Amino acid sequence: MNAEEVAVTFDCLGETLVGIVHVPEKPTSRGLLCVLAGGPQYRIGCCRQQVLLARRLASTGTPVMRFDYRSMGDACGTDPGLDRTEDINAAVDAFMRQVPGLKDIVLYGGCDGASAIAISGWRQPKVSGWILNNPFTKNEETQAKVMIKHYYRQRLFSKQLWKKVLRLEFDFRDAFSSLAQTLRKARSKPQSEQVKTRDPFDPSRPFTQRMLEGWKRFDGDVLLLIGGRSLVAKEFEECVAGSKEWQAVTGREQVYRHVMPDADHSFSEPESRESLFNVLIDWFERFPGVPANKNC
Repeated sequence: MNAEEVAVTFDCLGETLVGIVHVPEKPTSRGLLCVLAGGPQYRIGCCRQQVLLARRLASTGTPVMRFDYRSMGDACGTDPGLDRTEDINAAVDAFMRQVPGLKDIVLYGGCDGASAIAISGWRQPKVSGWILNNPFTKNEETQAKVMIKHYYRQRLFSKQLWKKVLRLEFDFRDAFSSLAQTLRKARSKPQSEQVKTRDPFDPSRPFTQRMLEGWKRFDGDVLLLIGGRSLVAKEFEECVAGSKEWQAVTGREQVYRHVMPDADHSFSEPESRESLFNVLIDWFERFPGVPANKNC
């Protein structure tokens, strides 16, 4: 199916945001809104993933919008951080104006884009589902545990490592110092909150707690995509394994978890990207998609 790609600008708290809306000839009533991760990228996404995904979905009839939130790409303003509530709300409204037949919208994001959705994505009444790939939940303790379980273990079997050892190029002192520091962090207890507040979304609270609170408030369908070679994904899984509250929200019946063992963090290889798109499109077409935010 052919689809038109329309450039749009829209307001967010007095700042101008920029987006591209993919409008199929015969659009369905459910759309996909892509939420960017942070870092040096914009609405095309890492490895052009958002462009490729948008065109694939639009060819099946699904409208898609990708946009730059404040401070990213061609958008104006100051970086809102992980709480992108206003940017997401503004984008949802702009999307629905551009495609008047839309009834509900699914949010899609990876890494800290997924984290932003978990913090903010429950607030918009038109949002019926989330698609999260490799959510970002980094802290010193979980990062250290993942490094020990995965990075150091893999390094022991690395040909490059043993070649350096045999050539007397390996710095044992620096390596053991780094390992000892990582072990100390892994064994440390999680830091308690420094600021006490009744607002669960106060910026002074750790962002992983705000993610958890947002997920608790969202009772829609969630597709959780895990790349088996992503250390960020392993940190997320470590976070979930260490918390009964996280286990409760990710273990709900409407949360579908799909692991791609050979995929890296950004699903950059063609096979991984194709697998990601196929799983996403299949889930997108099957879930009920009734707007789920009753707790706004």
